[in-house]
Amino acid sequence: ANGHKKKCKKITRGGGAEQYYANEKAAESALAAIDACAASIPADADCYICRMSAAGGPGKAPEGIVRSCACRGTNGLTHMSCLVSMALNADKNRDLTLWEKCINCKQAYRGHVKLALGWAIVKHNASGAEGDWRQIASLGFLGNGLWEVGRAEEAIPIFQAQLATIHRYHPINGQHVALDALTSMANCYSSAGRYEDALRLERQVHAEWVKRIGPAEKSAITIGCNLGDTLMKVKRFADAKEWLREQLRLARSALGMDDTVSLLVATNLCRACYDDTSDGGCPDDVAEADALLADTIERRRRVFGRAHPETRVVEGIRAARKAFLERAASK
Repeated sequence: ANGHKKKCKKITRGGGAEQYYANEKAAESALAAIDACAASIPADADCYICRMSAAGGPGKAPEGIVRSCACRGTNGLTHMSCLVSMALNADKNRDLTLWEKCINCKQAYRGHVKLALGWAIVKHNASGAEGDWRQIASLGFLGNGLWEVGRAEEAIPIFQAQLATIHRYHPINGQHVALDALTSMANCYSSAGRYEDALRLERQVHAEWVKRIGPAEKSAITIGCNLGDTLMKVKRFADAKEWLREQLRLARSALGMDDTVSLLVATNLCRACYDDTSDGGCPDDVAEADALLADTIERRRRVFGRAHPETRVVEGIRAARKAFLERAASK
């Protein structure tokens, strides 16, 4: 009983149950991010924001260094707390970009750092008024962070709560944010193996984006790329190839060949061509994929760097293709 009372007092002092829980999860996820990055961080790394090392310094307690963007060398190395502070300062000017992307390389944060930033923004908006845009945005960041680390089933109710809040408080001017939330929810369905649910939602969202902004805008192409990926997961390779070729044409024309969405569409098209083994596979499709994959690898190396997970994905596809050809030649 005494332990329960102490916990209740601690929760009350911490601002209530929601705030207390957000504080706990933010601290927990920050430590997880530091642990996840530890193996790739140089021992003598300094934070580019505060210029101190993991050992800390005047006014700064010891804290591990993280990096999960596309920065290379000494760029992008930072304390998690410094990253949060910088995002909060930008947030004061209604700029939420730094909760999602690195200020230096402009690429999205990944993995446990993305999740830690999601919990951090939830923590700093937990006491806000229900329906506040920052609080709504914080649910999106958290949901995407959970999805990023493979916790799709946990992310789905987060996006459902976000959508319910948008529909209740911002049914007219929140429609674009709602479409973004539905896009993320479709990603979660696909990751959780709920492919038919994902396809249904992806078609619905793609059609709505096309109606609102046209087929050649980034949001429409992004959900179009996801739809192509889900078509592959249900083995509809012919439909996936036709669909992804059109999305690649739109992406390269509207966004440029080095854009992250363009590169993702190209990667998915390569996979669709290689994975389609109906009738022994189409030689023309394979030749198309070989050329596209070589180009995509070079572009990803230039945009993300060789060590980036996005680069490793396409290099893994090439390694698998090489191994397949070697096995076929040995028969």
